[in-house]
Amino acid sequence: MSAQAESVSSGGQGELQLWPLDRYQRLDVISHVEGFLPASRQEQTRVMMLLDIASQQDEGIASVHLARVFLHQRDASSAEDPKAACRSITRNFVEWAIDARDSGLALDSFNDELKYASPYLLLSDAVELDQERALPLLRTLKFFHLAELKSGKTPEDIGLDPQKEPYTLENKPVKESLESAMSSMSVHDARMLISAALENEDARLDFWAARLRETGKFSLLELRAIALSGLDEIEYDAR
Repeated sequence: MSAQAESVSSGGQGELQLWPLDRYQRLDVISHVEGFLPASRQEQTRVMMLLDIASQQDEGIASVHLARVFLHQRDASSAEDPKAACRSITRNFVEWAIDARDSGLALDSFNDELKYASPYLLLSDAVELDQERALPLLRTLKFFHLAELKSGKTPEDIGLDPQKEPYTLENKPVKESLESAMSSMSVHDARMLISAALENEDARLDFWAARLRETGKFSLLELRAIALSGLDEIEYDAR
């Protein structure tokens, strides 16, 4: 991580600064440095904070971040439990890792369903429109569209904000967007997109698993317990 992160560190003449960047520039940095697009604005902000630390050191990135949060909370007169924010952040690490894993599994399942379909068929002719397993595919498609937006544009220009909308078939904008995509995308194009989506989720899972491994060595035992439980959930080695 460090070699790439150095090129986007917050200091040094000629380097791309992490702060301040607009939303789309931050997506571009994360995509180029870590190889994935965060699923929410909250996740995106946390990744940027971690990359800022990664630009200065190779290991213990999550531990440094959590230590800073803990010290800030401990010194804040209004903080009744200075560990609470750290617990919440660590649970976020677990949540994002699980989401990446589950999205990858859904994409694999959907890819298997397309294995014997003609590449020239439209998706809507190859599979049922109401496909829960196709939702991660739509989310990735919208992520890529979002990442291509420039300053001055808004997510409304691509139909919906993929980092904001809940990805369920009960959500009308998502369902309509899914039906539109499946009615215009060929099986061949879907397979290509699934391949890119799997790479995205694999990189995302690896990133958060690495942060959980670092947290699993942190000095606060309750954070270690959350992190190690998360690693067990995603079936990653704690080493």
